[in-house]
Amino acid sequence: MLFRKFIYDLVGRERPRAEDLDEEIERLLYIRTAEQPDHVVKSEELDPLINLDSDILTIWFMKKFKPALIQRLICSKENYYLAKRELFQMPNYQALVERFLRAGFLEKRAAKMVQEFHFASIEVPSLEHVSDDLKKLLTMISEHLKENSSQNLSLLNTDAYTPADVTLYNFLKRIIVGKYKDEQKLGLHVRLLEPLMEYMHRYAQKNTHIIDISRGDPMADTNEEPNLMADIVKSATIGFGVILFFIWAHRS
Repeated sequence: MLFRKFIYDLVGRERPRAEDLDEEIERLLYIRTAEQPDHVVKSEELDPLINLDSDILTIWFMKKFKPALIQRLICSKENYYLAKRELFQMPNYQALVERFLRAGFLEKRAAKMVQEFHFASIEVPSLEHVSDDLKKLLTMISEHLKENSSQNLSLLNTDAYTPADVTLYNFLKRIIVGKYKDEQKLGLHVRLLEPLMEYMHRYAQKNTHIIDISRGDPMADTNEEPNLMADIVKSATIGFGVILFFIWAHRS
């Protein structure tokens, strides 16, 4: 971290702010996404009790899914470089220095968020442990949809979707979309839960600008396979060149 701070100071760039890194993490997790649903119910039109239930479910999903997916995508050695490929598509990663070093700040920020979430525990649970907990939660949600949503396949049995539905869909999408290592078979677990897949299918049908991923991962259609070593070597070469150039420029 000290090295990264030194390079940022050396080239005269502002270090990434915590709020900017938080936003990038949320974009990586699909909490923030360009796909905005339009078949949603306005909070003022909801029954107050349903509105309260939606708020409670939204907070619960954030506490359950967010730290687990951060561990899976960012804090996992198998997926860190794969996550960087998605981060590199974001505007803040276009400059050479940012492309080479910014993800390191984000990784440290993500690890801190996970530790803060598990502050009451002696240590952060393993990825396998949190994945098992998430599977149990997904199974419970699937059973709820099967038993209580015979007419409207939504969490609170509404035709239009509540904020809780939007939050759940985005997390489900993040689990099954992308070229990530999934040794815990979390994505497969979701695909085997038919009510969840029907839920995602209906969500895409009802919302104009949502791509239906319940029938397949559009990111899996490309023939391009990630060449991680090439990415690492390329980034390292560029970064080293930038360092040498600025050291030379400051000495001249």
